[in-house]
Amino acid sequence: MNETWSTFDLGKAVRLGMIQNWFVSRRYSIFFVCTFISLTPLFGQVKLDNPESKLPETSKKSRMFYDLNHGDKTSVLQFYKEFYLKSGRIPNGWTGNTKTCQAGENTSEYNDATLQRINYYRMMAGLSPISSFVEEFNQKAIRSSLIMEAQGSLSHYPTSGWHCFSEAGKEAAGKSNLALEAGAASIDSYILDPGASNYFVGHRRWILFPSLATMGTGSTKNANSLWVMGERSESNAKVPFVAWPPEGYVPVDLFLDANYRWSFSVAKADFSKTKISMTSNGKTFSVIKEKSASGFGDNTIVWRTNLRLNQNDNDQKVKVTLENVIVSGETKSYSYDVIFFIPFSSEELTEGPTETISINPDFDSKVLNIVFKDDPLQLKKILESGGNPNAMQPSGWSALLIAANKNHTNMAKLLVLYGAKVNFNMNGWTPLKFAQNNGNQELIEFFEKILGSKVKDSD
Repeated sequence: MNETWSTFDLGKAVRLGMIQNWFVSRRYSIFFVCTFISLTPLFGQVKLDNPESKLPETSKKSRMFYDLNHGDKTSVLQFYKEFYLKSGRIPNGWTGNTKTCQAGENTSEYNDATLQRINYYRMMAGLSPISSFVEEFNQKAIRSSLIMEAQGSLSHYPTSGWHCFSEAGKEAAGKSNLALEAGAASIDSYILDPGASNYFVGHRRWILFPSLATMGTGSTKNANSLWVMGERSESNAKVPFVAWPPEGYVPVDLFLDANYRWSFSVAKADFSKTKISMTSNGKTFSVIKEKSASGFGDNTIVWRTNLRLNQNDNDQKVKVTLENVIVSGETKSYSYDVIFFIPFSSEELTEGPTETISINPDFDSKVLNIVFKDDPLQLKKILESGGNPNAMQPSGWSALLIAANKNHTNMAKLLVLYGAKVNFNMNGWTPLKFAQNNGNQELIEFFEKILGSKVKDSD
């Protein structure tokens, strides 16, 4: 058994817990808490036009739901907007209470949205979607999350001394991914798998484990448990490999972290002598392999690279080649192209929402984190996913105040377009006052126009 903790670089730290359980008949590993729920909307067929593609079709069961073509940018973009962005917009409707230790429940809509976020990643990786959560797992998982939320900490082995302890919650904690983050937002963190201790991306590997057939989930306000010790399906496992980032077109905003880890999984593969090369636009990039770790889904090789992705309107193709992969005694090589693209046009990055977006507090910390980085593309993604443009730190700083103070002009404008309050006042400081203090004439004029008249600083 082992457990690792990591801190995600957010305004409020997101912690992930990992566990590895060993059984006589099966060997399973489990990571952080995540949320999963049954989803009735569209899931679907995965295919790629490229005849050399290794991407398989998903099971017939999934074909009735969604037709995703990895080789067609329009198809991938539509899938991103319908499956990824919209899956974040359902508010957390948890009905429990840590003071009275009531486990409560999640709304079916919230669970469906979380499952949709999970299946977005699985289908992008060429895998069959999870059709639904197991209610028995859900009930136990939410009791696990209740323990973590009440304790303000994570453990796969909570004791009777922990707040809101229950035997059902203890069982789920030992069979689940755990995170102090809820719903769809936690799924993003699992896939990113940040932190030095997560060098083998175990959380990601379980979500993208081909054999995975059933799961369960339970989210409280700030915690999530994803039951990953469900049934396995050999029919789901018939894929030649699982790459992340995956083959074909992918939205670049999901992969912009400077320390992003790439991964490549093959069942029972030996990667000890594998050589990885990465090229883009005629340039070869360095590859730093992470230490290997088994017991987390299929065998996987993980690496980092000095490749930095474009944030302009030009697509960027990256060719990945792996040589000397030993599978069942046979030496194999794999090669595939990942094509990164911007999912929002330059015009869209200066426009507000085209439809009503429900605010999801689960994403507040992500909004507050990104405004420090002056990254309109990432902010647009978060706001479209239900991020609150009026997210506020406990100290009283709003996202717009931070952007104005940091002189992040485009970030401030985008927040306002999505509904940030221009007249927000923190001890006499307003977004306009920060713009005036910085001498940012563009922002001054923008704020004054929104406010309806030129407002002079009283000082």
